[in-house]
Amino acid sequence: MRESAKLGTWNRDGNGMSGQASLWSVVTGSEPAERKALGLSFAFFFFVLTSYYLLRPVRDQFSAAVGSTNLWPFWLATLVATLVFTPFFGALVSRFPREKFIPVVYAFFIVCLLGFVPAFRAEQQLDARVLGTVFYVWVSVFNLFVVSLFWSFMADLFDSVQSRRLFPVIALGGTAGSILGPIIASLVPIEALLFSSAAMLVCAIACTYALARWS
Repeated sequence: MRESAKLGTWNRDGNGMSGQASLWSVVTGSEPAERKALGLSFAFFFFVLTSYYLLRPVRDQFSAAVGSTNLWPFWLATLVATLVFTPFFGALVSRFPREKFIPVVYAFFIVCLLGFVPAFRAEQQLDARVLGTVFYVWVSVFNLFVVSLFWSFMADLFDSVQSRRLFPVIALGGTAGSILGPIIASLVPIEALLFSSAAMLVCAIACTYALARWS
């Protein structure tokens, strides 16, 4: 366990929580040494899920356009992509530290998002069904990897005792992102959603670097 994490363990006396614990500690279950990491982790998960939920309505529009009875190609393509990329992804994760690997993966997804911008601009010239299938599969794989990377980083950052105290608070950040994302998606066009989602990932990368310094 990291030294800073050790500093963050909860001090307890015979009556439970230390009498010097602040209201913030009572609400979040965090110690002073953990507060910065908790806030960054909360923001990190908020940015990750906001990024995804900005894209989900667009993905769902494509699936709705083909009808619920014709979704099997989308599901099959998602399954194949997941089976292909998961072993490669797992090998990279086991080889490189999370704080170095996450920015690279997120930067890759940012490039992909920016690459979809001209594709959607040329939607009339492209096969809409092919574009929809590619985007549907990409968003599904994107969600799987960015979220799993986040939680694997959290598991490295906090020990098991800290996890039981802090993970519920961190998860609230994702809940906030899952609420805000669809609201924004209902107000702006697709191109703006792609740029907004990429911006959220940039913020997530910044959180990764900040948490790496804390650890």
